[in-house]
Amino acid sequence: MPPPNTTNVITMPRRARRGRIALPPAPDLDLSHLDAATVITRNYQTIRFVQIGAGGNGSFLAYNISRLAAVLEETGRTVKFVIIDPDRVEEGNVPRSNFSESEIGAYKAQTLALRFARAWGVRINSINRKFHPSLLWQSHEQNCLTILVGAVDNPEARRAINRALKMCRETEGRTPDTWWIDCGNDRETGQVLIGSATTPHQLRGAFAIDPLCQSLPSPAMQCPDLLRAVEEGPERKQRLSCLQLMLMNEQSLMINQRIANEAGEMLTQLLLYRNLQRFATFVDTKLGVQTSEYTTPDAVARSIRRKRTDFLLDATVLEEEQFIADEAA
Repeated sequence: MPPPNTTNVITMPRRARRGRIALPPAPDLDLSHLDAATVITRNYQTIRFVQIGAGGNGSFLAYNISRLAAVLEETGRTVKFVIIDPDRVEEGNVPRSNFSESEIGAYKAQTLALRFARAWGVRINSINRKFHPSLLWQSHEQNCLTILVGAVDNPEARRAINRALKMCRETEGRTPDTWWIDCGNDRETGQVLIGSATTPHQLRGAFAIDPLCQSLPSPAMQCPDLLRAVEEGPERKQRLSCLQLMLMNEQSLMINQRIANEAGEMLTQLLLYRNLQRFATFVDTKLGVQTSEYTTPDAVARSIRRKRTDFLLDATVLEEEQFIADEAA
């Protein structure tokens, strides 16, 4: 008779009988966070948050940004916060989103703005219509850091945010005045991506000043699929509410709050503690797993599918023709 398959069997040594158990070898660890650069922005007097979307992620994120705005104002900064969303609160938004039954029928953006302005003593404006890049340009200010906060669930809205970022970056220098942080989720997984560059050319010399990072690829550069429509089967064509998706076991009750907290923490590290060292975080609530991409040249190059990192370290390495070919590839 052949011996049994012992491939997955851990043999316990003799000394384990005395209470000491020998463990299998530890897996290789990712220690890239030890080499991560700190993301910097100029020390702006005015910080402007433009949040697009006030649904599942956005309703919780508005709370986190309001708290952060209150603390930033205590440091002497001027903070402006606007929430943009055309939709009204529906029965299906309760309880997964940060709304109550008494708010059904009210505009989402206006409801959150009024609630958190009173709670934290900060001024919050609301726009009860779809976001368009022109809204950002009409209120453009000098010496102001603008954070585009994407809390939307469709490619059309993300394309509008991407156009707004491109429009702003065309008039800015190497150090960006506009950043985009994007939140997205599926059933039990989600991601938070942050960046400022819309082309590889804008990333030249991002790591030139060691140990700092001046620019990062935008969420659209990191994940181009965010801007593309996803094919749905006929049974998914019908628009389902968040509550219906949750009851069908297709939306975790806590996923939106978890993603909003990750985004809030990244913004806090960037603006308050000035110690942000990651640009992408991925969460799986079912498995209890969270992984991040840290701000190293290798990780940034990998995120935009580039093998070379020299252009990130030195802005003079690659010629313009090479960047044109690179972007066209």
